[in-house]
Amino acid sequence: MKKGLSNLVILILLVLLSILLVSQVYVWSQSSLKLSYPEKLTDKYLTIRGCIHILDANKTSILIKNCGLTTIKNGAVYINYIKKAEFSREIEPQKSIWINYNEQIESGTYSFIVVADVATSPEFKLTV
Repeated sequence: MKKGLSNLVILILLVLLSILLVSQVYVWSQSSLKLSYPEKLTDKYLTIRGCIHILDANKTSILIKNCGLTTIKNGAVYINYIKKAEFSREIEPQKSIWINYNEQIESGTYSFIVVADVATSPEFKLTV
């Protein structure tokens, strides 16, 4: 009888070793990704928590509400997909502010959208 390990035992040990190495590489890559790109993960997280809702609009201004769970720091108002105003005031969660346009709008039907750092509002239609 030969002394030593059988081929089956060697195969099982190699499979276990490869599983261990693959799991270690996976854990290491996940932690190094978070350390290398934390802003990407944070932006994604904040976007999920962000929310803007247009409450009202008139010929010269728009009322928006931060309906999310995070502070909105800056953004822009688009009327018919053209940027008409920008804001850089902080809007705390559940607070509303009026934003004035750069120019008064004429009579007609308009589509409003507010885009901010962590959220985008649904489209708001207004007929003046």
